[in-house]
Amino acid sequence: MASQSFSNILKTLSPDLVIYDFSPSWAQSIASSYNIPAVQFMICGAMVISFSHHMVKNPGVEFPFPAIQLQGFHEARFRHFIETATKEFEDRQVAPVNDQPSCNFMLYNTCRELEGKYIDYLSVIVEKRVVPVGPLIQGMVDDENEHSEIIQWLDNKGESSTVFVSFGILIILDGSSHLF
Repeated sequence: MASQSFSNILKTLSPDLVIYDFSPSWAQSIASSYNIPAVQFMICGAMVISFSHHMVKNPGVEFPFPAIQLQGFHEARFRHFIETATKEFEDRQVAPVNDQPSCNFMLYNTCRELEGKYIDYLSVIVEKRVVPVGPLIQGMVDDENEHSEIIQWLDNKGESSTVFVSFGILIILDGSSHLF
């Protein structure tokens, strides 16, 4: 139901880039209709997505990293989940996001030190560059001057000139204007 409002926002603001997560499958196609590049940002790790894409694109072929395997009940449940999700996309006549034209890269909430081999494999499977942006969750900041450069930058901006985007619960503004 939000797609029309989202379309109106893009038409009005004409941003340089749209960053979206997996859920609004229509965000990318709406951005494309206004010739605005769209980049998918995934808050989950690259391993689970590379495994999922492998299972969909290569049914019956063992995942190249033997430590990650489903067996018996778990494999059957996962396959049922994939079939159901695919049918929902088909029923809504919405192409899966990765099959629509977009930027040739994706952003992931991970880092190469943790998931390097899965990042590389995922890049091959989705035929896009996977860019790890590092863990986004940070600890509490006790030092009020920790973000003074950001606060000063924001203080110099005009009213309604900056858009804050929160990726779920990962980024929080508290009452004292600190960024976490």
